Amino acid sequence: MLRENRIWTAVRADEVALGINVQTGSPEVVEMVGAQGYEWVLIDCEHGAFGLDGAVPLIRAAEASGVTPIVRVPDAKPSFVMRVLDAGAMGVVIPRVETALQAKAAVSAARYPVDANGGERGACPNTRATWHLPDDWDAFARWSNDNVFVMILVETCKGLDNIEAILDVEGIDALGSGSFDLAQAIGHPGQPNHPEVQALVTRLMACARRRGILPTTTLFSADPATARAEYDALHGQGYRVLSAGSDRRMMSLALRDKIRMARG
Repeated sequence: MLRENRIWTAVRADEVALGINVQTGSPEVVEMVGAQGYEWVLIDCEHGAFGLDGAVPLIRAAEASGVTPIVRVPDAKPSFVMRVLDAGAMGVVIPRVETALQAKAAVSAARYPVDANGGERGACPNTRATWHLPDDWDAFARWSNDNVFVMILVETCKGLDNIEAILDVEGIDALGSGSFDLAQAIGHPGQPNHPEVQALVTRLMACARRRGILPTTTLFSADPATARAEYDALHGQGYRVLSAGSDRRMMSLALRDKIRMARG
């Protein structure tokens, strides 16, 4: 069963692929994301309190509700990248990439070795990703290489220092700035929109665009009117992959607003 990667469908049509980060480990939240028409859901195995066993039910929920599942892995180690892709994820997000070697290892782990492409993903025909046994292994491997989405996050000063070498690695599809982590790293904790942080983000995204790598970011605005203005601005800047935020943040804000409304 060849799954549609709705991120690539949107990007190739010059439209925005909008997603939600899910950290709570709830399949029902993933189903809600799909029911509301988002293109993708990020299953967060770095900040969520679950591992691979917890991620698989979320991947299933995404498939059942028509939203593309990608997984934010705990770190850049290749083994977890391969495992979540075998479990059916259509993409991976690699946090805290600081060197070209880390980036290359992650990209290689996400791609099968085809035509000397440098891929190192283990070839096994009996996985969820293959729907347990493909009719044509070579066709599946090529399709997977074309459709799996690989995003890296640069979130540290060391990553900033090495950004040119990192983005020279072939096979990176998208770059996220990790602006909250960058704010912490350069002395502006909790201020992802600080001018110095945003200047770094602008530099990172310019480096990505020069190489044809998709820039990505998160909508941080809490109220709908401000979020719409933020969305329009980012769309005008060429962003085609955006996160609308996390389930925890959305639920926390909604709960806060309700209790403030009730108690004044």
